[in-house]
This record gives sequence, structure tokens and C-alpha cells, in this order.
Amino acid sequence: MRYRRLFTPITINGMELKNRIVMPAMHHLYTDNGYCTPKFAHYYWRRAEGGAGLIIVGSCRFDEYGAKANSMSLASDDTIPGWKQFTDGIHQRGSKAAVQLYHAGRYMPSKDVPCGKPALAPSAVYSSFSRSTPREITVEEIHRLQAQWAAGAVRATFTASNSFQAGAQPNSLSCLKIISSRTAILPRAADRSFSNILRMACHSRSR
Repeated sequence: MRYRRLFTPITINGMELKNRIVMPAMHHLYTDNGYCTPKFAHYYWRRAEGGAGLIIVGSCRFDEYGAKANSMSLASDDTIPGWKQFTDGIHQRGSKAAVQLYHAGRYMPSKDVPCGKPALAPSAVYSSFSRSTPREITVEEIHRLQAQWAAGAVRATFTASNSFQAGAQPNSLSCLKIISSRTAILPRAADRSFSNILRMACHSRSR
């Protein structure tokens, strides 16, 4: 058998997968304004039943600029219960779940930005993909975006997601790689900096 390890278990930073089959994030836009729907859940549950060891879901927005309104969302706490039920269904079918925290940057068409404002990007450069010119992000907004990303990562842990991924591309505002999700405890308000939340997410006990 050429791929003799494909169906063997593997442990990645404490997360054990039953095999090495990974389903990547796909932007299906199956949600209701960011909340989990039966269509979304059953689509991925069927893939878990099909045997994938790890299923990455996304795009998942964590602010009001980075993805369309019907992308999944972890931008607020009230989205957590539905995604927790979804993730439990993935686990019941023997798979692990990861969430792609995504920000499209200038690839986001301004007409589709949930807050109704121009898209945000590192520079105000016209995009032939989105056919629009974004607004250049300010330093203050960069810090706010970092905090929102980190808050989305913490919310992902409350959904029992096993890991999270930052969608990274040259024109986006996300620039991190896959980071294992490790925390189920929100830091105290004074400690909710980007670096502190990520430190907790990377080093506290794995689910």
C-alpha cells in the first residue's frame, strides 16, 4: 500500500487523530448570519461519518469586516451554544474539529461587509478580485483586530473545538499559522491582551 500511514493514528501537540485525513476549510456560507444551521451541521457531520480524522470549518469571521454575513461567526458570545452543539456532533462521529479564523482583507467585497462600511486592508489598493478599494487599516484598528482575533480563538475553545487556524494570504489581515487551541478559561479582563490570550490558548491543557 503506497500510503500505508494514511489510515493510522497520529498525535499532533497532544491532539490525537484517528487517521491522517484532513478536510480543509471551505467557504460554503451555510449559516444564518453567522449562527450554526442544520444545513451546515449535517454537511460536516456526514464528512465525519465518512471517516475524516480532522475537519477544519470556515471561513469563520471574528469581526464585522473580514467575511460575509453568512460565513460562520465567533464574533460574539451568543454564537457559542450552536457551535458547541455542532462540535459535539463531530466528536460523537469520531472526528476532531478545527475552526479557521478568517479575515479576507482587500479580497472582501465592500458591498458584502456585514457592518456596511468599506473593507479593511493593509493598504488602500484596488483588488481585481473584490472589484473594490478597501480602506487602509489604522494602528488603533490593528490592535483592536488582534484582540478580536484572540477573543474568537477563546470562544472556539468554549465550543470544544480541538484547534484553530488563521486564514493567511498575502492580501488578508490574518498572518498566523495553525495554533493548537488549549484553553477553556477566559483571562481576567486585565489580562485579555492578544499575547496573553494566545499564550493561554497554546499552553493550557488540551481538550
